[in-house]
This record gives sequence, structure tokens and C-alpha cells, in this order.
Amino acid sequence: MHGAPTTGERIVSALTRPNPATVFTDDGVGSTVSLAHPAGDGTIAVIVPPDQALRPIDLGPGPGIAVTLQTVDRAGTAAPGRAVVSVLGLLSHDRRALPSAPAGQDPLTICRHAASALYRLRPVEAVWADAHGTEAVDARVLAEVDPDPFSLSEASWLHRLEHSHAEVLASVTGRLPAALRPYRARPAGLDRYGLVLRLESAPDQPAPAQSEVRIPFRAPVDSPRALARELAALSGAGPR
Repeated sequence: MHGAPTTGERIVSALTRPNPATVFTDDGVGSTVSLAHPAGDGTIAVIVPPDQALRPIDLGPGPGIAVTLQTVDRAGTAAPGRAVVSVLGLLSHDRRALPSAPAGQDPLTICRHAASALYRLRPVEAVWADAHGTEAVDARVLAEVDPDPFSLSEASWLHRLEHSHAEVLASVTGRLPAALRPYRARPAGLDRYGLVLRLESAPDQPAPAQSEVRIPFRAPVDSPRALARELAALSGAGPR
């Protein structure tokens, strides 16, 4: 059992969120796309509304052309740009039935009512790059993992924690090592395994020894009710 998401899980979760993405061809020219998400069969559906037409490229017959899909993983105010996700693969037109949308997204409605174009990206490799370094993940690994159950609602949970539940943050900060408690703690990430706090220093403070701290839950959670229960436990308001 993992105490934090694997890199593969982070990548798939980032692709599930409706972050803007760019498709680059070998000549380095990029085209902005509106939505990209795992399609459930190891491929990535790239949906392009008519007002954001993909740069005309000759996909031709066969498996498609080599491209790189790049997006910035964003969630919450404390971590507006946490990582860059790059997916290398083959892009082709998709004339099959549109993929099912993850909960909270509705690409089917977008496509049916806005005449959007659908493309299919078959990954070869994906790369996660953040402040801690980079890691490549093989396409076979990506096909075997699911997005975090809170990938689409993470931003709203983080916003609520920061702006409506200061008592939870204060209680969690009180559990940190003494050397880290004077710093401002902001919610920067939340997944089924725990809460991530970003520590920020005041102008007259030295930088903290570590900029982020993961606060694990007692066990992984998979529902809003279970998540609320774990957050209550962290704040001391629930059973531990």
C-alpha cells in the first residue's frame, strides 16, 4: 500500500482534470486543445472545440503522427502550477463513439452540441516534472492505473480548507515538528492518501527546511464522506 500517489497515478489524475493542454508536432509548433483525459483503454482522448481548431496537420493513414501533449497540473491557490506533464505518443483522428466522461466533466455534451473534433493519442511514454525532479512512466503503467477519486474535486476541497476551515489547518499545523510550526501552512494538494501542506515564510523569516509536508490519512479513502471523516480526525474533531 502506498502512502502517496505513484507518479503514474499523478499523471493520470492530472490528465483527468480539464487543464488546458498543448499538442506539439516534431517541428515544435504547438496547438492549444481544450480538454484531454484518459479514455479507459490506454489511450487519451483529445477533444477540440471548434473555436480552438487544432493546427492543420496531415495525420494521414496508419497509426498517426508523433506528437507531445503537454499540460500543467493545477489545483488550488497554494499550488497554481505544481508540475508539467508531457505525454509522447501517436495522434490520430477518432471516428468511433466518444469516450465516457469522468464524473464532473461532460465532453460528450461539448462534442455533440459544439461540433468539436475528437482525436486519439496513443501514449508511448509520459514524463512528470516538478520542483523535485522528473520521472518517466511507460504507457503500459499508465494504462493500469486509475485517477485519484478526488482529482476533479481537489481544487474545491483545498479552497474550502483554506478559506472556510482555518481550524483544521491550525490543528494540522500544530502536529508539525516544532521547527516548522511558525511558518504559514497552506493546503497545496489532496488525494486519497492524505493532505499536502505548503509552508511559506514571512519576509523576515528564513526559508523553511522543507517547502512541503505530506500529512497521511490513517488509510486511503475513496468517498467524500470518508475524506471528510479523515480531515475531521486530523483536526481533532473526529475519532482517531
